[in-house]
Amino acid sequence: MAAYADLLEVVFIEASTEGVITKSFGGQGSNDFVPEQLVGGALQQLLNPDAYQQIFQALAGSSPRRVLVESAVLTWQQHGFLFRISGKNLGEGWALALLPLGKAEVEEEWALQESDMFRMAVEDAYDGICITSDCIVDPHMVYVNESFCQHTGYSPEELIGRNPKLLQGKDTDPTEIASLREALSLGTAWKGKTFNYRKDGSRYFVEWHMSPLRTDEGEIVSPFGMTVRVTIPSRILLK
Repeated sequence: MAAYADLLEVVFIEASTEGVITKSFGGQGSNDFVPEQLVGGALQQLLNPDAYQQIFQALAGSSPRRVLVESAVLTWQQHGFLFRISGKNLGEGWALALLPLGKAEVEEEWALQESDMFRMAVEDAYDGICITSDCIVDPHMVYVNESFCQHTGYSPEELIGRNPKLLQGKDTDPTEIASLREALSLGTAWKGKTFNYRKDGSRYFVEWHMSPLRTDEGEIVSPFGMTVRVTIPSRILLK
């Protein structure tokens, strides 16, 4: 499926109040897209659901109203075209102008969406996640998610900038820590189990899964930057 529309002109669409396309023209420049062939089609079937709902909710009814959809995907003959859509209610139907987004704009849009999805996935994860700096001798935490804070009892402000050994105590296994430091020095993935300590001094069992942060090309962004997932096993919670 195409990621963007290589069009030179805006596509103009007129549709009934039920969302059926009655007229379509413009959009010259792409052999993959013939706007005239959209006539008779239903906007609900051609547009991604979020875009259609935004248009329908704004333009439904007979009163003059306008809508702007910053990013909408129109699917036609197994091709996907990305547009910015502005529209208004004409009383007896809708008039829509679809501005094609260029490749650079699409890639930026997708990058932002992927970044937002990744951020939400990390922030809402059940596992505690922590990212540390690139120093073996004295690493410090640069990011912690909400679950990590719940597990440890500390707020983000109390953890950011602090050495992870803040969470260690008398029952923290030194052999596991030594194994961890070796993995850090090699920039390799590592997992281990031990006890850590919350802010209130209570002990909790953790299973660590750590891996270096890498670029898409496989290069380690920071040799010792690690993502730490802290999981409290169910067998421990049941005791």
